[in-house]
Amino acid sequence: MIRVPAHVEERMMHRLPRPPLHTRRIVPLCTVAWAALLVGAAAVQSPQPIAYTLRVPAPETHMLDVTARIPTGGRDSVVLVMPIWSPGFYRVEDYAGKIQTISATGPHADTLALRRWPEQTNRWTVTTGGAAFVTVTYRLLAEGHSVTTDWVGPELGVVNGPATFIDVADSARRSYEVTLILPPQWPRAASGLTPAPDGKPDHWTAPDYDDLVDEPIVAGDLSIHGFEVRGHRFELVDSGQPASWDGARAAATVRRRGSWRTRRRSGSSGVRASIRSSPTSARPRSTRHTVRRRTASSWRPWP
Repeated sequence: MIRVPAHVEERMMHRLPRPPLHTRRIVPLCTVAWAALLVGAAAVQSPQPIAYTLRVPAPETHMLDVTARIPTGGRDSVVLVMPIWSPGFYRVEDYAGKIQTISATGPHADTLALRRWPEQTNRWTVTTGGAAFVTVTYRLLAEGHSVTTDWVGPELGVVNGPATFIDVADSARRSYEVTLILPPQWPRAASGLTPAPDGKPDHWTAPDYDDLVDEPIVAGDLSIHGFEVRGHRFELVDSGQPASWDGARAAATVRRRGSWRTRRRSGSSGVRASIRSSPTSARPRSTRHTVRRRTASSWRPWP
C-alpha cells in the first residue's frame, strides 16, 4: 500500500481536474438549445390577436355592427362566448340577448355553421372546417342607459366591452385590436385603450381581455381635457355642453386631487388613464366621463 504524504493529499483534494474542452462547451450549447425550445413553445402557445371592427351605419336606429376576425389555431370548431357581467358591477346581465343577428364566414367568405347553445345562450359553436380564422359578424341593439351597456344615438355613442365583444371560450392569453369607423354624426372618439402602433385614428389595442373590457369607448361631439399627474397621462372627456358643467375646471380639480393622493401613496407606477361613462339623464344626451385609478386583475366574466 502506497501512502501519500498529507500535504500532497491536501493539494490533490483541492485541485479538481479541469473538464475537457468539449464538455465545457456543451453546457452553454444546451442552455441555448433549451432557451430556443422555450421561445418556440411560447410562440406556438401564444394565440394570434382577435381584431374587432365597429360600425354604426345609422345612429338613429341604435344599432351597432361588430365584425370579429377570430383565429382558430386550425381547430375544427371553436366555442364563442359573451360575458354575463362587468368588472365593478357584479350583477348578471344578458348582453348576448342584445344580439339581433349573427353569422360566421371562412377566409373565402364561405358561410360556416354557427350553433347557439340552448342551455347557455351566451355561447356559440362555429364549425370552422379547419380554417385558420373565421369572421363573425353580429348586430347589437345599443339603447342601454346603464354604465355597463351600449348606447348608440345621433349625438353620442358609448361602447362598453363586456356588452360588445364576443371572445373565444378558452383560458389562453391573447391580445386584441379594436377599430371604430365613425359615422359622420360623430366627429371624434376617445378611449382608455392603448393607441395602435400604426398611429391610425380610432384604432386601439389591448394586451388581454381584462384590459379590453375594462376600457370603454365614447364617441360624438367630445371635449377632451388632458393633464398629467406625476408623469402619468389622464384625460377627462365630456360629451355635450351642459350649462352647469365646466370640463376644464373639473379636470383641474381631478389633477389636484390626484397629485395629493399619489403623494400619499407609494408605488404609484401602476396608475393609468381610463374613461368611465355615467349618463346624467335617462336619455344620455350629455354624458360626463371621469378618470379613475385602475389596478390589474385576472377574471373571466362568464360561467
